[in-house]
Order: sequence, then structure tokens, then C-alpha cells
Amino acid sequence: MTKTYLIAVAVITALLIILYVVYRTFYLKHICQSLGDWALFVNTTNCGYCVKQIEYLGAGGCLEYINVVHCDDAANKSACDALKSPGLPTWKKGPIELPGARLSTDKLRELLDK
Repeated sequence: MTKTYLIAVAVITALLIILYVVYRTFYLKHICQSLGDWALFVNTTNCGYCVKQIEYLGAGGCLEYINVVHCDDAANKSACDALKSPGLPTWKKGPIELPGARLSTDKLRELLDK
């Protein structure tokens, strides 16, 4: 193997990784744009999975498309107390409540089927 060949392989590999990251970012944003009917209930004061969910969505540029209800804010107490789900984070659409963090595009996409 020549040095030129190894450089070409490294460049192609880097380009494929960049393309994959860009694709996943756009795919995540597309899914989030479709989740406009869902509300995400979180408590970022003392819930590690809530923090992870917010970080995941924020890194993907999704927070502007999703209604996030912070249960650690007194203004949202009645909405959060009305949840039937036992824990946070909880995704809610009408009467449907689904507890648990969605930390992958596949898990977020499952919400679209509900």
C-alpha cells in the first residue's frame, strides 16, 4: 500500500463520517418537526434522564419544535400534577402519556406511530 492510497482511504472515510453525521442531524430535526402535537414534561432540577433528553433534543436543534413543560417551574404545577404517568420525562399527546426518555431517532420516531 502506498502512502497516497492510505491518504485517499482516510479522506473518504472522513467524508463518509461527516455525511452520516449531517444526515442524522437532518433526520432528527425532521422527526422533531413532526412531533408538534406532543408535549414533553421534564424536571431538569433532579431528573437525570430529563436532563439527557433536553441535551439530546438541544444538540439536534429540536427544542424549538417541541413543547417542553418544566415541572420544576411552579407555573406548570397543575399541568404536571395532572399527569397519570408515574415518572418523568413523560411525552403527552391528548390522552396518551408515554413515560421515558427517547434518546435515539428510532425511539422518537415511535412517537409518530402513536
